[in-house]
Amino acid sequence: MKIKFRKDGVLITGKDIPSKLHKFGVSKENGVFIPKLAFLYMVEKGMVTEEEGSVLEYDFQVVLKRFKRNDPKIFSKYLIFRDLVDRGYMVIEGYGKAIDLLVYEKGDYPEKPPSIRVIGVEEGEHIKVSKILDELHFSNLNKKRLVVAVIERRGEVVYYDIRSSFGDVDA
Repeated sequence: MKIKFRKDGVLITGKDIPSKLHKFGVSKENGVFIPKLAFLYMVEKGMVTEEEGSVLEYDFQVVLKRFKRNDPKIFSKYLIFRDLVDRGYMVIEGYGKAIDLLVYEKGDYPEKPPSIRVIGVEEGEHIKVSKILDELHFSNLNKKRLVVAVIERRGEVVYYDIRSSFGDVDA
């Protein structure tokens, strides 16, 4: 089994790729591609080893540092990703610079698309209200919920469901 690092994840190739690796990745190029957050999760949980004569376990900090070159916010995103996966949600990486994660309601994957968009914010970090309102508007147009995940200094994640009630008010 060989592991090739890319800026957006890893490509694992070889003859005997364990089935547990397929849970977090997609078949691609005679192997399995695993996005960076899922790979970090697998490394932290001890699911990834590379066999070349002996078993080499990947070090979480080394892998994190490697991905951090292309994504300075990766650790914050990872804390949210890990928390949601540990709670039983299916989570994929978001798109663009605004949305960090996309989350499927429990039981929806793979039949339905993700219904929750997540913006991650570290405690004390400033975020413009206009950015949240823009993302809320886009989320509403796409029939998705917007959640702001705040990472506290101790590493705990608190979730805030952002909703617009302007349409509910009678004029």
